[in-house]
Amino acid sequence: MTLTGNLAKLSTQNILNLPRLPMPSLENTLQAYKRSVKPLAKSDAEYNEHCSLVNEFTNGAGPLLHQSLLEREAGYIKAGCHPYFFFEKYWDDAYLCARCPNPVHISPFYILNHPSASDTDGPSNAARYIAALLPWWQNVVEKGEVPPEKQPGDLSQLAIHVGTARIPRKGRDALEFHGGSSRHVVVQCGGKFFKVDVIGSDGKPASYADIRETFKTIFQSTPSPSCGKGVGVLTTEDRDVWAEAREQLCQVPENERSLNNIDSALWLVALDHGDATREAGPVSQAQSLLHGSSTCRHSPVNRWYDKHQIVVDEGGNFGAIWEHSFSDGATWNKALQDMWPAMGAFDKNATGSALDFSEIKFELSSEIEEKIVRAEAKRLKELQQEVDTAVLHFDEFGKNGVKKMKMSPDAFCQVALQAAYQNIHGSAGATYEACSMKGFFHGRTETIRSCTNESDAFAKALLSNKHSKEALQGMLIAASKQQSDLAKAAAVGEGIDRHLLGLKMEAKAHGVAANDPTLQLFDNPLYNASGSWNLSTSNVTAPFIKYFGFGPVTNKGYGFGYMTVDDHFPFCITSFRSGGTSARDMKESVHQTLLKMRDLF
Repeated sequence: MTLTGNLAKLSTQNILNLPRLPMPSLENTLQAYKRSVKPLAKSDAEYNEHCSLVNEFTNGAGPLLHQSLLEREAGYIKAGCHPYFFFEKYWDDAYLCARCPNPVHISPFYILNHPSASDTDGPSNAARYIAALLPWWQNVVEKGEVPPEKQPGDLSQLAIHVGTARIPRKGRDALEFHGGSSRHVVVQCGGKFFKVDVIGSDGKPASYADIRETFKTIFQSTPSPSCGKGVGVLTTEDRDVWAEAREQLCQVPENERSLNNIDSALWLVALDHGDATREAGPVSQAQSLLHGSSTCRHSPVNRWYDKHQIVVDEGGNFGAIWEHSFSDGATWNKALQDMWPAMGAFDKNATGSALDFSEIKFELSSEIEEKIVRAEAKRLKELQQEVDTAVLHFDEFGKNGVKKMKMSPDAFCQVALQAAYQNIHGSAGATYEACSMKGFFHGRTETIRSCTNESDAFAKALLSNKHSKEALQGMLIAASKQQSDLAKAAAVGEGIDRHLLGLKMEAKAHGVAANDPTLQLFDNPLYNASGSWNLSTSNVTAPFIKYFGFGPVTNKGYGFGYMTVDDHFPFCITSFRSGGTSARDMKESVHQTLLKMRDLF
């Protein structure tokens, strides 16, 4: 597929003529919302009272807010520029105004398979990635060439996939875009930063062999006892704290140049000393990517959570950390899918010479050094020690087994998570499943509310041991069908959470229907509980991913990254210890629940 035009057009022009994300009707949203909160209500009385609030809103502030949102969307359409759908500005603000640290709270990670079975050391894996990225990116930038997909989807995020940096600012972060002009990558090793020019003055990308030799030279010349200034740890801080520290850093011209070199890099590469899997297999690697860990020496200072980054170590482990504010899994997977064949095809016996590289240095005041010490202490306490991580490689059966049961594998897994949660907590939990909206221009994601009346009924019945196998089987099939129906509705623009957000923001940010008493719906405890995700879940199945994970979004909740593979289900589960939840307990509950569900057939 050849796209006419330059890089900017991918982001600003609807080249594929995809539909604009639609706005659901107010009636459909509120009816679906009422159904979604029923399993979360503590009693019929609470549910009926809440439905009365929703009905009052339907006849009160609701139509005013909906009409205002329609008019705002009409203005966006007439302007023909960003925002490209009715809640895009609110979506951007949700990420860029968030003041929490990027690791755990924002940035997901992939644990990747080896692109080549015969060449698996860390620097070689990193070189394969960068050597495949460069020509792929040049085709996107210079020729507008993007390999086709079976189901063409939004390409707008590809325009900023490479070279984008999130810049900390007080109150609201900013994004900088360097993908069309940058010629270098930045390597982090032993807490130090190195600038490597990977595109020559003639515009040709460096070879795999040359990049590999460069990365090996950097790795070997930066032994593990060596440690840089630790500036990368500041990117694990609360955003306002990091913004203040960055302002102080930039008062020194050399530091400002150094930060600009990092921000403008095409990509970041972390070469970690040690083996991330030595202590606890994939769990240790997940921790190393999610928040940095002590397993790989200096991995906490070998991170820069404001940009996309690949991470390798001397044990051959290979992963990626994604800056999530400007892009989503559909784009990450699209790029990896396009690059993966080239990554595996490079000749491991090719000889090369190290490229020129230079260390990126910082001059730190005592005040900044103190901020780095505090940031590392905070990271250790509030991220590394606070987050419980578990990995479940469930291989009793997988996607193929579920298909024989005549159900959607993803829906089956979602119902299993509901039952596993109830097994531990004794009640239903509000659940978010990410739904890709790549069928729409700038679509991003929508919520599938996976906690349904049907899944709640099945979970309770399964745990009660009072129902026949035939009855449970029927309830499971009904729950899976309802989940599939919700997923299909969300994918075509009939989800409810983005619409509810838009309605709420018309009142909160724009004063529409001010003082209308029916706005109390947005402050109701059940309304807020229904959007406080006890289970935050996402399925990013792809052949190049081994595991996928992210942090929980509430103190008492869980993060579930998973995939539906032919013969197994890999899960990465996270929770906060201070919330009284245990990822390891949930792992066991999911394992036993999947076995029970299988035994119904």
